[in-house]
Amino acid sequence: MWTHEASVAINASPHDVWRVLIDIDRYPEWNRYATEAVGELRVGGEVKINVPRQAEKRGPVNNRVTELVADDRLCWRSLSWYKFLVYGVRCRHLEGQSDGTTVFREVETMHGLLAGVIQRAMAPQLLRGLQTECDSLKEEVERLGGVAGTP
Repeated sequence: MWTHEASVAINASPHDVWRVLIDIDRYPEWNRYATEAVGELRVGGEVKINVPRQAEKRGPVNNRVTELVADDRLCWRSLSWYKFLVYGVRCRHLEGQSDGTTVFREVETMHGLLAGVIQRAMAPQLLRGLQTECDSLKEEVERLGGVAGTP
């Protein structure tokens, strides 16, 4: 098992960040990593995202939502055909700060017999993806005028 993490400070409340994060229909408008997301954003629901693969080609990844706590965290687990050998769990954490801003953390944990192989082959790409999604979210929330303390 291994874990990679990326984070970004966003000048907005966790609620403002959450509203953008869970609006998966709008992902193509702002998310440079997951350029498409369709499905049911509820615990137990499936969400299919379109993400970079080898050589920057894009492809679908199916996920099952495992945690959905408003203004706090969203987690899902990959549902690939080889999930008994390796699977990822990606959690997004919204951490409200005393100044009204939010630290957004995205954590990918890879589990299974082939986790080490995936880390050696794809760690730089996964890290870029985590940071790209963090930065994309920051830009969109702040573009929409998310101001710290907005209800």
